[in-house]
Amino acid sequence: MFKRIDKLRVGSLFFLAAGFLFVLFINFSTKEQNFFCAGTEMVDGKDSPTSFFLKFERFRWFILWSDDDGSAWVETQDGQVYYFAYLDDSGVDWNFADQKFLIPPFGKFSSISNKAMIGIRDGFVVEGECQKSPNYK
Repeated sequence: MFKRIDKLRVGSLFFLAAGFLFVLFINFSTKEQNFFCAGTEMVDGKDSPTSFFLKFERFRWFILWSDDDGSAWVETQDGQVYYFAYLDDSGVDWNFADQKFLIPPFGKFSSISNKAMIGIRDGFVVEGECQKSPNYK
C-alpha cells in the first residue's frame, strides 16, 4: 500500500513540475519591444507629419516550432492597428510582412538608427524615427 502511495506522489509531483515548467516556458517565450515613432505619412503622394506606435514581439532562441522570428503591430495616429504576422530578424534590420516570403517586405525597422518605414497599404506609407516607449520597462 505504501508503494502505491509513493508512486502516486512521485507521479503527481512529476506532472505538477512539468505543468509549471510548461507555463514558465510559454510565458517567457517572447520578448516584447514597444516604440513611439515621429515622422511623415504619405497618402497618395502627399506628405504630412504624423506619429505612430510599433510593437515587436520577437521569439526567444528556444522557440523551435516557429520558422519566423516574431510578429509586429503598427498603430497609426488615427487609432488603426495593423498586424504583420511574419518578422525576420536579420540582426540589424527587422523586416516584417503579413504574408510569408513577401519581397519586398511591408515594413522595415533598423535597430541601429531606430528608423522605421512601413507600407501599410497601396498609397499609404509611414516612416519616422523611433524611440522606446517611455511607459515600457
